[in-house]
Amino acid sequence: MRALLIANADHLKLEDILGYAKLIPQLMPDTFNACMNTKKYADSVQEAAKRANGEGVSGTPTLLIAKTNGNVVDGPVLGPNNTAPENRLRHTS
Repeated sequence: MRALLIANADHLKLEDILGYAKLIPQLMPDTFNACMNTKKYADSVQEAAKRANGEGVSGTPTLLIAKTNGNVVDGPVLGPNNTAPENRLRHTS
C-alpha cells in the first residue's frame, strides 16, 4: 500500500485509497473499507500528526537519533535548522 500511496501522491482522496486497497487482497478490502469509512483511527492519527508537527516533523520518513531515559528523550531534540523544540518527545505505545 505504501508504494501505491507514494506513486499516486496526487490522488489521495478517500475513494482513491479505497480503490488502492482493492488491489491488495491481503488488506481484506471489506475490513479495510469499514475501518476507513468509520474513521476508526482518525482521532489517533490526527493527534500523532499534531504532536509530530509540534516537534518540527514535516514529513515521512523521519529519523530521530537520541538517547532515551525510559519513555522520554534525554536531551534536546533538534528540529528544522537545528532548533530545539521546547517539548520532549514521549513514547506512547
